[in-house]
Amino acid sequence: MGLDYESIKDNIFVIDAASHSILRDSFLTLQQTIVEAIKEHGVRCTVVDSITGFFEEKEMLARSIVRKFFNLMKKWYQTAIFVSQKRSGH
Repeated sequence: MGLDYESIKDNIFVIDAASHSILRDSFLTLQQTIVEAIKEHGVRCTVVDSITGFFEEKEMLARSIVRKFFNLMKKWYQTAIFVSQKRSGH
């Protein structure tokens, strides 16, 4: 993207839900963690990579889960990107 990483690295915050099952399994806990980061660090842009991990094996809930993330980002005025992965077998 032509960005100088050194000039932006202090403005990148990572919440690793993949490594912390409580964040992955409890949307409320993840939501509280995201809101805390937004308030504490003045976050304005959020990337969820990959949102698919929150509804693996629960495809019937996919729309509901994406809507929860959408509503959270809207409430906190976030510019957001949700990355979705589709397996070749699906």
